[in-house]
Amino acid sequence: MKKILVVSLIILLTLNMMLTGYGAQIDQLKIAIRGEEGALNPYTYVSETGATIFRLVYDPLFNKSVDLIPEPWLVKEYTLSDDGLVYVFELHDNVKFHDGQPLTAEDVKFTYEYLKQYRKSRFSGPAAAITEIVVLDEFTVQMTLSSPQAEFLTRPLAEMGILPKHIWETITDPDTSRETIGSGPYKLTEIKDGEYYIFEANNEYFNGMPVTKQIYMPIIKDASAMFTALQAGQIDVTTVELPPETIDQFANNPNLKVQEGPGYSTTLLLFNNERYPFDNHSFREALAYATNRQEIVDVIMLGKATKGSLGFVHPMSAAYNNQVNELDFDIAKANEILDSLNFIDTNNDGIRETEVGEKLSFEILVYASNPLRIRIAELIKESYASIGVDVTVTAMDMAVVDDLVWPNFEAANGRDYDMAMWGWGASTMDSSVRYIDMFYSDLTVGNSNIVAYSSEVMDEILELMKMESDPMKKIELQKRFQVILSQDYPCITLYYPNLAYAYNPNVFDQWKFIKGSGIVNPLSLIDMTAVSEPPVEEPTEQPTEEPTAPTEQPPAEDEGNNNMLVLGIMIVAALVVLFVSRKKLSKK
Repeated sequence: MKKILVVSLIILLTLNMMLTGYGAQIDQLKIAIRGEEGALNPYTYVSETGATIFRLVYDPLFNKSVDLIPEPWLVKEYTLSDDGLVYVFELHDNVKFHDGQPLTAEDVKFTYEYLKQYRKSRFSGPAAAITEIVVLDEFTVQMTLSSPQAEFLTRPLAEMGILPKHIWETITDPDTSRETIGSGPYKLTEIKDGEYYIFEANNEYFNGMPVTKQIYMPIIKDASAMFTALQAGQIDVTTVELPPETIDQFANNPNLKVQEGPGYSTTLLLFNNERYPFDNHSFREALAYATNRQEIVDVIMLGKATKGSLGFVHPMSAAYNNQVNELDFDIAKANEILDSLNFIDTNNDGIRETEVGEKLSFEILVYASNPLRIRIAELIKESYASIGVDVTVTAMDMAVVDDLVWPNFEAANGRDYDMAMWGWGASTMDSSVRYIDMFYSDLTVGNSNIVAYSSEVMDEILELMKMESDPMKKIELQKRFQVILSQDYPCITLYYPNLAYAYNPNVFDQWKFIKGSGIVNPLSLIDMTAVSEPPVEEPTEQPTEEPTAPTEQPPAEDEGNNNMLVLGIMIVAALVVLFVSRKKLSKK
């Protein structure tokens, strides 16, 4: 009897793994995103979400682990010279683009030379350190750097996808390209602008099996509608974290699970440091005193966040400097500073004026699709009113805000705003390369310096940080960076959100949480324990409309799963009957 029970248990456990985890491809995953991401290639994605999703289609040389450590991906092995200048990368020789062409060292060389010719701020800045690329053989490439780069494997090698040379060598306007052929685990097969993306599994993928035959990715701009669709079973997961006040509600839903983890992304209040009076250090200091970061954490985030540091770096980071200038909320101090600037309310209407009589009336830009940030902006508006600074909160479409704050995603293109609610992704934390992007004075180098911050002292620290390969010396430079930033107030880091994501475990229950980033990522969507199967020609039903009401039928795979469960129960029952029959015969 014990043997039969053991066999029965094994059968049921195996069936359970097939139903809820890796083991067999599911038919479809519905992953909702909040905004359009262009053609989802390395040049046309829009947000940090897009930067993650396009890696389903395009493979990088390295990939970041759940702990944000760069690990070889397209690269099989590599060496680095003693002086830290020459890398030699040996590629896997079994990687193919989605059109069947092999990915070779020529494609790697082409990609990084293309980045120099056609700039993309996130990648071109870090890639600028490459002075020479030599193809040694079909699957081996050598890169020589101008100076040692402490984060070269992370940026750009773990972020930039490799482009197929045979396609992109004829593209001269990459920012409008609709090309979607990469080498990644999924093929982007359909884009309906403003509505959805559809991905199909690349079953010839070199590094495991895609976990689903198809990904349907609807664009649902309204966060409330997105979470309603999730609860109704119309979508399986979202790329948007749960608002703090809804976490318990979703955790108590028997049809959903919630996965939480640390958030290294930042939510900031930007100041346009080129525009008067935000170009005045004392004025920015007054606003910093009048910004109640702890209230934002307690009231808006319900305690599910960490108060922002004026030095930008997360307090849980090993590089955090506890000596930074962390101002306490102090309305009296803010008013004192504004008085010293001779910004006085001369007509007693509650709004101060400058020395030339211009009212201190300004605008905070915010994404209309982000109700959390809108509420924070309204809270800041109330606080600033108490120091005689008038604020209008203007909620607009994401693309409109981006164009005013960061035109074409190049800081050198200028900016047209007073203040703006903004967020940088987890990749900016503890990254000297990203610090240069965000805070270097020369805007052709500081591609992401959207506040137009300028400081010679900071530039010197950033230059040293960029070249420092010793981890401890690098941390000391990061601590100096925080002190300077916390004294200059070019922007205010309001908080770092704790991240929580809800999903339907009955469809898929093997999500991997990447620190500071979330659960929707290539590592979650590849079963690296499995060997990919050749593609099977099967028609796949295409979704016809964006989910808007709780009327969608259960996913197609449920019926198959139920049948498998019934079969498993029948097998167990048969085994039990067989045992009983044998027992009776033995007694006779």
